Amino acid sequence: MHSKFRGTFLIIACFLLPLTAIAQYNYTNEPLLQVIDDIQQKTSYRFLYREAMISEIRVSFRADNDNLMDELSNSLQFQPVALKVDRARNQVVIHRNSKTDRGKRVTVSGQVVDATTGERLPFATISWKSNGSVEGVTSNSAGAFNFTHTFVNPEITIRTSYVGYATEELVLDLSENSDISDINFRLQPTFVGGNEIIITGMNYYSTVDTSLQQSVDIGTFSPLGESNSIRALQQLPAVNINTALDNGLNVRGSPADGFRILLDGITIYNQSHLFGLLDSFNSDALQTSGLFYDITPAQYQAPPGGTLSFYTKTGSLNEIRGTAGLSNTTTRLTLEGPISKGKGSWLISGRNSYMNAIDWLNNSTLIEWGLDVDRSQQVLADNLIDIESRLVRPVESNAHFFDLHGKVYFEGKSGNRFILSGYFGQDNTEQQANRVFRSFDSISGNRIELRPVETDNSWSNVAGSIQYQAPLSSTSYSYTSAGLSIYDTDFGKDDFTYYRLNEASESFQLFTYPLEMKSIINEIKGEQRFDFSFWSATWTFGGSYHYYSGEYFEDSFDRPGFFTQNTAHRVDAYAQVDLTKFEWFDLFGGNRTHYYSNGNYLKFSPRVKLKLFPKADLSASIGYSKNYQFLNQISLSNIVSSDIWILATDLQPPSSVDYFSAGIYLKPFKHTHFQIEAYKKEYENVRLHEINTYSLNNTFSDSPWFSDNSGEGEGIEFYLRNQFRHFALSQAFTLSRMQLQNPLLNQGEPFYVDWDRRYRYNSTVELYPISNLSVFVSWMYATGTPNKLAIFGPANDQRLEDYMRTDLSVEYRKEFKSATLKTTFSVYNLTDRNNPWYRELSLVLDQSAGQNRFSNVPVEVYDLGIQPSFNISVSF
Repeated sequence: MHSKFRGTFLIIACFLLPLTAIAQYNYTNEPLLQVIDDIQQKTSYRFLYREAMISEIRVSFRADNDNLMDELSNSLQFQPVALKVDRARNQVVIHRNSKTDRGKRVTVSGQVVDATTGERLPFATISWKSNGSVEGVTSNSAGAFNFTHTFVNPEITIRTSYVGYATEELVLDLSENSDISDINFRLQPTFVGGNEIIITGMNYYSTVDTSLQQSVDIGTFSPLGESNSIRALQQLPAVNINTALDNGLNVRGSPADGFRILLDGITIYNQSHLFGLLDSFNSDALQTSGLFYDITPAQYQAPPGGTLSFYTKTGSLNEIRGTAGLSNTTTRLTLEGPISKGKGSWLISGRNSYMNAIDWLNNSTLIEWGLDVDRSQQVLADNLIDIESRLVRPVESNAHFFDLHGKVYFEGKSGNRFILSGYFGQDNTEQQANRVFRSFDSISGNRIELRPVETDNSWSNVAGSIQYQAPLSSTSYSYTSAGLSIYDTDFGKDDFTYYRLNEASESFQLFTYPLEMKSIINEIKGEQRFDFSFWSATWTFGGSYHYYSGEYFEDSFDRPGFFTQNTAHRVDAYAQVDLTKFEWFDLFGGNRTHYYSNGNYLKFSPRVKLKLFPKADLSASIGYSKNYQFLNQISLSNIVSSDIWILATDLQPPSSVDYFSAGIYLKPFKHTHFQIEAYKKEYENVRLHEINTYSLNNTFSDSPWFSDNSGEGEGIEFYLRNQFRHFALSQAFTLSRMQLQNPLLNQGEPFYVDWDRRYRYNSTVELYPISNLSVFVSWMYATGTPNKLAIFGPANDQRLEDYMRTDLSVEYRKEFKSATLKTTFSVYNLTDRNNPWYRELSLVLDQSAGQNRFSNVPVEVYDLGIQPSFNISVSF
């Protein structure tokens, strides 16, 4: 009985075992996305695809390991996608494929995305070898790319690279099709970031390897632990070396207002929190960004000092993710996730300061310095003894700032994208103090008394945009966008120090009086752009509309109750062509035409750049552009207040620059990149506030600033980068000068601008001793800035002493099963050197003559001393 049962069991088992093997993969009306995840977990096959293209596809099939790919391919025969299986490399490409006759001229299009989140990666490099040379293109701002090329071989290897991601290679069989569309490169991130800025003069493919492209990590060298692009970009030869507290970035001699920051295509009018100490944006919410400092393509706004363009992350299409962080000044949290898996996503990111709650690592001192209260200084007069220079006694400080990012993203099956993004940032800082004033109290007999004074600085910026991007064909792309930016600011100081120059006696009169400055600037923008690829070139056509509304109020000693209000319309039309198909040259040319209603200005902004031998190890370039600026920032020397913006009018024409540049680029070895670039800029109608020129008797003017300043800037820049597996060294040296001229100032003679430094050198060492540890050391040297007391007065020293600073930053990453920990420790001004910031006259209390009296003496004000910081973040 038992033996008969056992025999029956064995027969049944032998019958069922083959069925079990056949049913190893069994799917019934399952989403293709889930099927792919399951196959990738059970096999060594890796799939390349785009979520939106397959998010609505369901499949049903049964298979084993031997016929898995065949059965999967059969299940898709009635779907709008197809498989290309490379069994040797265990690689599967899912794409839309329009079959045509065999041919050697092939069109390939697709996208580059983050393999983890599904986010598009803008400006990635796509390259291949053809006829022994390397060719390539870059993806656009939507991460899409296309190229048409004649290939001799029946297959090609396409290589895709992006900063912060592992390089991906894909082999395409060209024997069957000449039109391969919707190829999707899914790049694996090598670290959790978003802090990288790609540095470029023009957005075009370069044969320089991605590992040697100029890139800057904005998370390093920050005095407050948070990201600081202004500080990090000073490693570049084109960017001036500034102090810790500043009003912006000076690129190739340009004033800070000539540098523009865009977030998702919309202008952000206050670029930093806390007097330039950290960015207005949370880097956890940002994708890799791009800096245009040279001849900018016509489709981008291009004021005289360049453009820094940030893109907010679209959010993960696949799963809920987040990043939480803590620095010595802020707490922050970023959350993202899918709305509909593979088709839509959301992101929200917030950052909030806690400086009022915990006063550590010099937080209160930074507020005092930012508001020009009791800055570190040294009296330079030798003939005074027993002098008490601290007329201002700080009492209580208050500082609070925050920023908020949000984004909603949808992607269709054809690759069309709908994007809604928003930003809100705000600063509020104030410092209360007691100041020594002269007393006229005859009863008590006191000649001096303490009075309370206050300094306030605040701003807020709301910005939002809506975008629709869509491929019109494999060779054309459309961008439609609309947005607005609303900005207001208020700066007030009860004891502002005024200078008046007495030209007859060549002496200064110095006194204190309240100052208040307020401004509002609103911008509404709409833009339509088309990109086409035909005739072996990339063509861009488009136009934009801008509406501006601005107000400015000033209550000062010389301008009590001054108020101006203006509105303007601006319409731009642009065209750009990029020719990169020739062996011995690349040519980029375009024009942006501006019409500005406030003055009926019609201006043309041509841009052209020629690069010779672009595919060789030695190449050269030459370029020219004419750039216009219709909004100007009015700032006060050494007062790091909120950014105050004014509009060009019929009486005050827009600022402009004629920009000439040239360069030589050399790649002598595999790990070495060297370049020399030179530039010349000729400026017209630069704005300069009268307070900065000590000319308070300028009452005949209609406004408190000079608008008819002309100038000239020129320089030559050297950059050398060596990068190896565990070590990288970047060195930059610049020789430059920048001067302005106005018939009403300095007897009509040219004078050097406040930020001019004749020589600059920067050396940055990056060490990667182990996989999770990075060490950055930066040493910078610059000659001193001009001494304004000598330019506009009788002082003899033409420049301040040299500036030298060493910064250190250490980053450590630790991967856990479901989270990544990143810690950063930085030290600004490691040697605690007293670096000259500026020189001014200061009211001091002189006790050397037996009777107290106020005196004006020159003082040297120093930059921030040693400043440690930390940053901890957890990504999950």
